[in-house]
Amino acid sequence: MGFKPGQSGNPKGRPKGSRDAFAAARRLIAPHLPQLAEQTLAAALKGDTNAAVACLELAAVAIADKKAQA
Repeated sequence: MGFKPGQSGNPKGRPKGSRDAFAAARRLIAPHLPQLAEQTLAAALKGDTNAAVACLELAAVAIADKKAQA
């Protein structure tokens, strides 16, 4: 039993005002981003490869965003 084209599997959708877990986590972390960035960079510079990967991934995203805005 499939859905007809244009028919939603959840016609009522998500209730208004409900928030997802990702948005809640983002709001909790946002005020601490500068400190987290400093600590991650410091760990990367000390040889923490996971921190280095995180820094490089963020740098790649920032470069891509900058190119997209140009």
